[in-house]
Amino acid sequence: MFSPGMQFFMFTVMVALGLALAFLFDAFRAVRVVAGGRGRTGGRWLVDAADLLFWLVAVPGIVFALALGSWGQLRAFTFLGLGAGVLVYTALGSPTLLPAMVAGLMAFTEGTVRTVRFAGRASRALARRGRWAGGAVGRPILRLAGFLMRPVIGLLAPLWRPLAAPWRRWQERARGWIRALQAWSGGRGAGPDGG
Repeated sequence: MFSPGMQFFMFTVMVALGLALAFLFDAFRAVRVVAGGRGRTGGRWLVDAADLLFWLVAVPGIVFALALGSWGQLRAFTFLGLGAGVLVYTALGSPTLLPAMVAGLMAFTEGTVRTVRFAGRASRALARRGRWAGGAVGRPILRLAGFLMRPVIGLLAPLWRPLAAPWRRWQERARGWIRALQAWSGGRGAGPDGG
C-alpha cells in the first residue's frame, strides 16, 4: 500500500499526462484544420496520418507516465487523474490555445507559401536577366540558385501540397468577390455612360 503522499504524486502525474494528451490532440486538430482535412476526401489521408502519429506519440507517453507515476499499477485514481487532466484542459486551455495554434500554423504556412513564391519569382526574374545579360554570368548563378533551391522546395513540398487546394479555393473566392464588387460598382452609373 502506498502512502497518501505517494498516491497524491501518482494522481498528479496522471493529471499532467491528461493535460499533455489533450494538448497534443489539440495540436493535431490544429494541423487538420489548417490543412483542410475536415470531412473532405482529399484530406482524409491527412486525418488518418495525424491520428496514427498521435497514437504513436501518446502510447509511449502513457506507458512512461504509468511506469513513473504508479509503477505500472492501474488504480481508480489513474483513470480519474487522466480524466481530470483532459477535462481541465478542455475547459480552460482548449478554447484559447486551439485558435492560437490554428492562427500560428496559418501564419507559418502563409509565410512559407509567400517565401516559396517569392523565391520562384526571383529565380524567374534572374533567369530573364540572365538571358538578357547574355548568360556569361547569369547562367552559372541561375544554375547555382536552382541547385540550392531544389532541396528547399523538396522539403517544403509536404507542407505545400495539402495547403495548395484550400489556398486556391480561397484565391478563387477572393477573385469572385472582387469581380462581384467591380460589377456592382460598375453598374451604379459611376462613369459618363452609366446613366
